[in-house]
Amino acid sequence: MIEEEKIKILYDHYKDSFSLINDREKKRERLLIFLIIVISFQFLQVFFSSQSLSAFNTVIEKQINFSFAFNANIFSILLWFLLFILSLRYFQTNILVSRQYKYIHILEEKLCEKIGEEDFIKRERFGYKNDSSVFTDWVHLVYTWIFPILLISVALLRISLENISIWTLAIDFAFFIAICTTTILYLEKIHQKS
Repeated sequence: MIEEEKIKILYDHYKDSFSLINDREKKRERLLIFLIIVISFQFLQVFFSSQSLSAFNTVIEKQINFSFAFNANIFSILLWFLLFILSLRYFQTNILVSRQYKYIHILEEKLCEKIGEEDFIKRERFGYKNDSSVFTDWVHLVYTWIFPILLISVALLRISLENISIWTLAIDFAFFIAICTTTILYLEKIHQKS
């Protein structure tokens, strides 16, 4: 295979990999929105239990055009389940995106090496790495520390104020432990040194 074909294949792979990252970033942002909605319902359930249950039942009825009234216990378990699943998927997607960016950096270096020009493609390697603005640092802090800590705090507040049956409390507590474990493992993974 001639060198030009190798470069074309490598560049096509680079474009495909970058496209996959963009898709995963969109998925991550949707997951974040759903997480914020579930966290909002968690807060509402703590402070406005009956109103939040009524609002949730109304939303479900309008969305699926079926009248089904969740009771407080089922609603609580559902919220804990959604919080766990969404946080797990969000953290997993975020780690995957981060890992893919490292791979994109490697591809950029290989492309530059093949072309023979050090700065031929530097979108990711230099653009984001050299951006040390206060805003970028703030966003990084929010996504990698504040949001995970907020998630644990919401879960802790919610579990400490539970006022439901012992069986529901046991299930909710299991989800609470799973959420805390997932969040701590995420923090460890996202902040480990390469």
